[in-house]
Amino acid sequence: YIFWVNVPIGILAIIMGAIAFPKKQEVEAGAAHNFDILGSFLLMMTIIVWYAGISIGQTNGYLNPVVIAITAFTIVLLIIFILRARKQSNSVLNINLFKDKIFSLSIGVSIIASVANSFSNILLPFYLESYRGMSPAAASIIMVGQPAIMVAVTPIAGFLGDRIDKALLNLIGMAIMVISNIGYAWTTTVNLSPYLILIPVVLNGVAMGIVNSPNSALTMTNVPKDLLGAAGSISSLTRTIGMMSGYALAEGILFTYMSVAAGHVVNNYVKGQDASFLAGTQMAYYIGAILTLVGVILAVGQMRTLRPKTSNNQGQLIHSLFHWTADEKA
Repeated sequence: YIFWVNVPIGILAIIMGAIAFPKKQEVEAGAAHNFDILGSFLLMMTIIVWYAGISIGQTNGYLNPVVIAITAFTIVLLIIFILRARKQSNSVLNINLFKDKIFSLSIGVSIIASVANSFSNILLPFYLESYRGMSPAAASIIMVGQPAIMVAVTPIAGFLGDRIDKALLNLIGMAIMVISNIGYAWTTTVNLSPYLILIPVVLNGVAMGIVNSPNSALTMTNVPKDLLGAAGSISSLTRTIGMMSGYALAEGILFTYMSVAAGHVVNNYVKGQDASFLAGTQMAYYIGAILTLVGVILAVGQMRTLRPKTSNNQGQLIHSLFHWTADEKA
């Protein structure tokens, strides 16, 4: 029944879109005929094959030869799509947008944040319900802390992003996410209270709230007006890919570790394998911390790329303030 919740939300979104979106829009002659059908098909097949590999991996293990073959085929399809898109003026995804350094760095931060955030989303239910024996209601109360904190922090980060360096906020957010992943690894041990997990949960929410708004703004910084739709679709697609990749990676690390320890394929929590479960969970979170460190590096790259522009803006502000003060004294 939980999926029925999406029905009224979807209807509401349709009504709001019909009210808010322009009723008429000028379309260039022949634009419909220039739609990249083959590119859309390649992209669709790449995503479908990739999702199929994830689904099979969840059942048969990610080291299964079929899963490895599907992953290799996905990479081949992706390479073909990219090579073709670079030569197409009407590609379904405008690859040329990645020539802009800020756009590429921001997309990278978005993917890594989505991947790292997915680790806790997929691993916490196993830890709280299967290992700690919490009821679904109690576990959900703990897990809802992350999105609740994120919702509270996001508008504050947006407000600050209009007044200070957005890349600096990204750097702070990714650094907090590193600490959060280390905190998850530290708190998922035998002798600690399960409620200590609330500390990294809160930090995770703060980190995502800080990163979301400023990074979205940075993504669109240098995008031409006529390509805002294309840039938005790439941003949305990469976040989804990051989320799904995070689920697959976290599960893959955990269950591969448990499978090796058990000597057979494991795709769920197994009673009596607490030691291997905790070790696999901690390993996943430490790898998540390493990934978020890459996000920190990308955020530093954003700051370095924007530094001349930021310095100029600060210089103009100081110059204007100096002249305003001089005029007041006169």
